[in-house]
Amino acid sequence: MKKDDEKKPINLGHLNLETLEKLTNGMDVPQSNQKDDDLMLKELDELLGKNPKIDNILSGDAMRTKNKSYDFNFLRLSVDQVKDLPTNELLKLLSGESHDGSIHETTIQLISNEILSRQIKASSKPHWNVYAILVLTFVAAAASVIALLK
Repeated sequence: MKKDDEKKPINLGHLNLETLEKLTNGMDVPQSNQKDDDLMLKELDELLGKNPKIDNILSGDAMRTKNKSYDFNFLRLSVDQVKDLPTNELLKLLSGESHDGSIHETTIQLISNEILSRQIKASSKPHWNVYAILVLTFVAAAASVIALLK
């Protein structure tokens, strides 16, 4: 294939509401004029050159990139480590009292799930009153049977 036969991308110019409506309706879109684009860029350069504030920004530290590494002090705990910690320590980790840094989202979720599972286990155990009431019920039933037999 020759270079002339290859399809070249169509330059639509600036995308605005009018161009978008023409594209959706299937109408032909006028080609962008390279001279107009060059003129706009030239005007923009002149405008930027006249403004001393912009010149200071462009030449200052704002445009320079600095490769500075940050230490976020991420906390990562395994499942076994989380299960070994007491609930109070886990709550302190979530509130940020016992760790000066960031905690990974997976570790936060792991800690939250462990606290929740501990709460479910604690709430599923019956209260000691249940056993006392059960014993008293049997004593009362036995006493009523004895009273009926006499």
